[in-house]
Amino acid sequence: MSTYLLTIILSLFLAFSKSSIASGSETVSDVAPTSVQNTLVLHPGNDEFSAKGHIGYLEDSEQRLILQDILTPEIQSQFNYDRSDISMGYSKSAFWFRLNLRNDYPLSSNSNLSSLKGSVDYMTLGHDQVLPSNLWSLEIASPIIDYLEIYYVLGDQTIRLDLGDSRPFSQRPIPLSSFVVPFTLNPGENAEIYIRMKTSRSVRLPITIRTIERTVSYFKDYQIGYGIYFGIIIASFLYNLFMFLYLRDRSYLFYLSCIASFAFVIGSVMGFGQDYLWRPYPWLTNYIIVESIVCYGIFALLFSQSFLHTKKHTPRLHVVINALVVFGVVIGLMGLLIPYSTSVRLVALFTVLHTIVILTSGVITLFKGVKEAKYFVLAWSTVLIGVSMFALLSNGLVPANFFTYYSAQFGSAMEVVLLSLALADRLRQSEHDKIRLEREARNALKQANEELSVALEKLKQNNKLKDEFLATISHELRTPMNGVEGALELADNEANPQKAKRHLKVAMESAKGMTHLVDTILEYSEIQAGKTLIERQNICLLEIINPITTQAESACIEKSINFEFNLDKEIANTVEADGRALSVVLTHLLDNAVKFTADGGVKLSVTVDKHDLENPILVFSVFDTGIGVPKEALKDIFTPFQQLDGSFSRGYGGLGIGLSICNELAIKMQGQLSVYKNHPSGSEFRLAIPYLAVNTVASVTYYSNDSNDRKNSRRILVVEDNLVNQKILVAILKSLDHQVLVANDGIEALAVLSKEPVSLIFMDCQMPCMDGFETTRRIRESVSFDSKIPIVAVTANAMSGDKTRCLDAGMNDYVKKPINRSTVENKIMQWCG
Repeated sequence: MSTYLLTIILSLFLAFSKSSIASGSETVSDVAPTSVQNTLVLHPGNDEFSAKGHIGYLEDSEQRLILQDILTPEIQSQFNYDRSDISMGYSKSAFWFRLNLRNDYPLSSNSNLSSLKGSVDYMTLGHDQVLPSNLWSLEIASPIIDYLEIYYVLGDQTIRLDLGDSRPFSQRPIPLSSFVVPFTLNPGENAEIYIRMKTSRSVRLPITIRTIERTVSYFKDYQIGYGIYFGIIIASFLYNLFMFLYLRDRSYLFYLSCIASFAFVIGSVMGFGQDYLWRPYPWLTNYIIVESIVCYGIFALLFSQSFLHTKKHTPRLHVVINALVVFGVVIGLMGLLIPYSTSVRLVALFTVLHTIVILTSGVITLFKGVKEAKYFVLAWSTVLIGVSMFALLSNGLVPANFFTYYSAQFGSAMEVVLLSLALADRLRQSEHDKIRLEREARNALKQANEELSVALEKLKQNNKLKDEFLATISHELRTPMNGVEGALELADNEANPQKAKRHLKVAMESAKGMTHLVDTILEYSEIQAGKTLIERQNICLLEIINPITTQAESACIEKSINFEFNLDKEIANTVEADGRALSVVLTHLLDNAVKFTADGGVKLSVTVDKHDLENPILVFSVFDTGIGVPKEALKDIFTPFQQLDGSFSRGYGGLGIGLSICNELAIKMQGQLSVYKNHPSGSEFRLAIPYLAVNTVASVTYYSNDSNDRKNSRRILVVEDNLVNQKILVAILKSLDHQVLVANDGIEALAVLSKEPVSLIFMDCQMPCMDGFETTRRIRESVSFDSKIPIVAVTANAMSGDKTRCLDAGMNDYVKKPINRSTVENKIMQWCG
């Protein structure tokens, strides 16, 4: 349909570029108007004759000439025959046209000339009469002419007909959309036909002369052809209406609006609308032509936006389309107010622009891989073909034949079919995508179910492991707790001091074991929460290793197995590492080695690997001759809650999280923990971390408990809100012969400091009224007393970040509870000298 619409509009638009006869110019042609060469001869062997090249024309710029003026020799000499095709463009003048006819047909024996010659009633023949050879028809195939006067001059007889789409449709001798006039011309006779045309549209006069038989058959085929054509249009409308009602897709709604608008364009241009819809109001034709074309363009733009998803695929053209829609609305409103000739110029411009933009959007979308755009581009390509063909025909550059004359109808029908196929293809693609998405959704759901099943199974396993872990915690904590409570009870009831002391030692060892279990749980919790901090510091390696090896050696002696410790002499005394994390890993590895070894021994070896001179590695190897690691347990050995034996009959204790903690800390130290099996003859665990030697001389300092090595008595302030912890720390300090001041919270501590000078403060962190952090900050900011007093944090906060928090608050050192006499003494000597 767009092909036909553009054909009409662009042909009218091209007419403006043709050189119209200048207003008032009435030149005399070199060829005499009565010359034989300008006469259209109706000869036997043909039943249809084009008047092209035989029509003379004359412009009446003042619109004053009448037939009597035209018939004068002076005016007759001014008719021009220099145009092969009468296409004058837009003009306000009236035009006169002259056509000379001569009938060379032989006389038919069945003719009834007497009943027809001179008769004005051309359609009174009965069905039983034979159509005579002197009955002809003249067709002007331009259905939108405002005023048309036809004069048929035969001898001394003149017949006049007043036609045009501005006059009532009932005045037409034959009720057809184009202007068809019957006339009689006997064989051997000559006749003249004069036509006066005045129209606001393009002046165009395509005239065809036919025999009456050919006229009947031609318009029969004409009606059949247009019946098929409109049948395609109506079928497409109904199909897309059904699809819209079914799918509620606005693309179908816009396309339905395109079809409806186009139907009004065809009805207006071809004269069908005036014949069937607005016959009493012929003046509506001009307005309906303009408004229906504008509506078609607007809905075509909206359809293209929706169908091609221009906002996604061609965002810039999407904006242009919106602007063109606004432009179309403005033209539609102006068309109700401005002259038709101006409106049609604007409509032509609008049609050219929206056709180019729509086709460009389709091509770009097609190149982006949108398959349904192929039908869309093909449909709009027919627009260009139809426009080009009819434009060439209108300008006489291609011969007039059935194909060229009806190329517009063929193109528009093809466009309707192709765009319907485009919508159907998009529907098919949508269904295909829907099926694909459903299939993907089913597969995703199936995979999700499988993953959920695995996750549930894993959750069950984890729950089982956690249940075992909780049971293990209960068992592992209650065991040393029983040792503490039982040994203390025995010591309390024991009269023999030596035996009581042995019971107290058991209680102490049990308490240390329980503290180690609590530290392990806290360490694991901190790792799982992602709060473990690694602090690189300059540490003396022996100061970290010696307490661990001492404890391991004692455990080996109790089990009657050997313990060996080797340190590579090339290792520097001071290295850069996190001493706390390193201590935790080595403690767990040695505890496991001792725990799983019944015969033989345990060995700790520290070496440096310098194969990569730029990145040397410090390697801690823990060997044992115990039960080893079974092959099937290797893959889960660093998984939390996994133990070699989780049954109640197991021979080894433990929480099952030690190696998991070691592995995580090794990774955080930018190192690696690996295991080498030699089952059942023992195992080897290797911790490899970056070796960063510090070029300073470090020595190991050992603090003695001998009273002879004690310094002078110091005045020390204990800030502690817990009465038990307070009493223990005070007792330890007094046993070391130091003077002790006590404060229950930070406010009391500040009050004591304002009155009494002290050498050292042991500061708890969590206290009522004022905690240790705020108290420390106020001490450091004070001007009333010594703000540089050494402050040692004594706290139950044992996470890796707690030490940093204490130091950031202004404290000098950090000691985690529980504390012992040796630790307190060492801290006093470290900070007080």
